[in-house]
Amino acid sequence: MNQTDNRIRYIARINRAIDFIDTNLDQELTLDQVARFSGFSEFHFHRIFSNIVGETFGRFVQRVRVERSAIMLANDSKKSITDVAYACGFSSSASYSRLFKDFFSCTPSQWRSGEVQNSRISIVQGKNYHIESTPPKDIHISSLYNRSMNSFEWKITLKGEEFSRIRIESYPEREIAYIRHIGPYVNNEPLFCSLFEKLFRWAVPRKVITEDTRNYCIYHDDPAITDPEKLRLSVGVDIPAGTEISGEVGRMVLPRGEYAVARLELSSDKYPLAWNIIYRDWLPESGYMCGDGLPYETMLQDPAEHPEGKHVFEICIPVVPL
Repeated sequence: MNQTDNRIRYIARINRAIDFIDTNLDQELTLDQVARFSGFSEFHFHRIFSNIVGETFGRFVQRVRVERSAIMLANDSKKSITDVAYACGFSSSASYSRLFKDFFSCTPSQWRSGEVQNSRISIVQGKNYHIESTPPKDIHISSLYNRSMNSFEWKITLKGEEFSRIRIESYPEREIAYIRHIGPYVNNEPLFCSLFEKLFRWAVPRKVITEDTRNYCIYHDDPAITDPEKLRLSVGVDIPAGTEISGEVGRMVLPRGEYAVARLELSSDKYPLAWNIIYRDWLPESGYMCGDGLPYETMLQDPAEHPEGKHVFEICIPVVPL
């Protein structure tokens, strides 16, 4: 086996370790435990993890925990800071507050209240992309209650034109095969194309692609919080349960539950704007908050087949009642 084959196998195992960390973040996570789960000795795991991910295992776990907590503080105002600390795997609120301040130069309570302008967020956003300013007067959100379906549908208009429609859908558990990228990805359409091309080279010969197969872009981090060099993106496709996985391709399960599903038809440079409007403007007024699970996009039409080259897609966000 050559060096390239070895690296592909190592990437698959490290991705498996990262998925294990993500789903067990509220538990104690030791180097030995995660190394054994991914099939490495503790010594080799530490070196390989650092080489592939770009930071040590301990630093990675700390960072993901504190960044997850920052999202929870912003999205769930009823949960106490102590509860957020425990939910993200910290042993005490005091140690959590110290680490939070090390990362964000403010306390968790200051972050939640919005009383400080966090310099790190400004640096992260300015380094890679710009979210178009959308004054509240330019955005209008209306809702329609469907009595027979006992559900709402929302319509978002931007500057007088329809921007998106949002509904709440109950989705079953879905098993997918994925390829992962670590690093900047915002507004990088060629990167997404290359990742899907690599995934399809694996999927097509195995005949897992059908007319009903959904394509996924799954986002593990918030670009407004996580340093661009550490952002994680997974592109995936549906696979039948029990499909054998090989090479760099990994297996992931998207949990069943309720999702806010926003349908959009936009040029590729408007993706950050769409996510921003849904999280900033729609979600606080919807009666829902973010649930467990990862947000993702699904493509509904190939942009090459659209008369204006636009992307027709859905943003899907796991939600629970507020």
